[in-house]
Amino acid sequence: MKRILFLHDTLGMGGAEQLRFTLLKNIDRANYDVRICCISNRGVIGEAIKGLGFTVDELGLDPNPKNIFTTLKIIKYLKSQKIDVLHTSLFNANFHGRIAGSMCNIPRLISEMHGQHYEFKNVKYLFHLLSERLLYLMNDVIICCSENSRQYIIKREAIPPSKIVTITNCIDPSAYRVKEPRDSLRQKLGISDELALITVASFWKMKGHIYLLRALSELKGLGYKFKWLCAGDGPLREPMQKICAKFKLTKDVIFLGRVSHIADYLNASDLFVLPSLSEALSIALIEAMYAGLFCIVTDVGSNRELIENNLNGLIVKPASKEALRKALIFCFDNRQRLGRPVQDSKIRIEKKYLLTDDYLRKFYEIWQS
Repeated sequence: MKRILFLHDTLGMGGAEQLRFTLLKNIDRANYDVRICCISNRGVIGEAIKGLGFTVDELGLDPNPKNIFTTLKIIKYLKSQKIDVLHTSLFNANFHGRIAGSMCNIPRLISEMHGQHYEFKNVKYLFHLLSERLLYLMNDVIICCSENSRQYIIKREAIPPSKIVTITNCIDPSAYRVKEPRDSLRQKLGISDELALITVASFWKMKGHIYLLRALSELKGLGYKFKWLCAGDGPLREPMQKICAKFKLTKDVIFLGRVSHIADYLNASDLFVLPSLSEALSIALIEAMYAGLFCIVTDVGSNRELIENNLNGLIVKPASKEALRKALIFCFDNRQRLGRPVQDSKIRIEKKYLLTDDYLRKFYEIWQS
């Protein structure tokens, strides 16, 4: 039986974290002995994974890669674990895990990347870029969540193609059955004849909430009526709420916080908007398309692989209030198009992005290799 340890910074709400839950929920427990370690704290998805019966340790450490004491404590922790595979995810855990795993002579070291590399564009991210170019040497395999991301990393970080594989993001359809009727939830949220748009994203700068908020502020001034549902949490949530008050949008923007069953809120919405400044392959977009929503997305990451302009959504320039405003006006003025499920979207997701045995098999092959 293979003994695998997953190392994460934390397991809060997020696409990479959701994928970890999906993988572990469906993993072959007869052949894989799995435990999870979170450098800082478990987070809400970590607690859910613990509920599946897995051991989820939390070290309570500062995950900042510049904290050498964290690396040393992870080395000490790994020495107490008898594992065959160390599987890390996202930059902080990849940084500490690669060094610690190498120092502990763990037989197989695997790291996952989920889009943070798109932020390596200036001096501020030079440390990240240099780290990736050096530390990949410690990896047996690097996993990317889309082929677009894989090609970007090969070019940007000069990593040999043979070292990087693609395991495309997916969702488990069993988790997206609607539980609460659309009309019932809309009534609870105070939505009547307004256009209900939803964004599912953590409140981080790179998710671009501020550009959408400014566009909506201008639309309200033009007389358009809407409710913007914001699902997610993060450090910029409170500042966003203050800006909403400043723009007199308090009654128009609903901060949902962490949502345990997003399918109900997608079903209650008319339109999905993702104003991100960077993405790899967005789980939130896959979810929205599976729910049959028309989508406005920025031209980043793999969004063009999923959205075809004027067919199942609109693709706009990132970091542009004007582009978002124009796309939203189109949706307001053509609302009848949004009222019908976008069947093309659901078909695309069903063909390529639903959880299958093939998704699990790719992980098994990498662990066993």
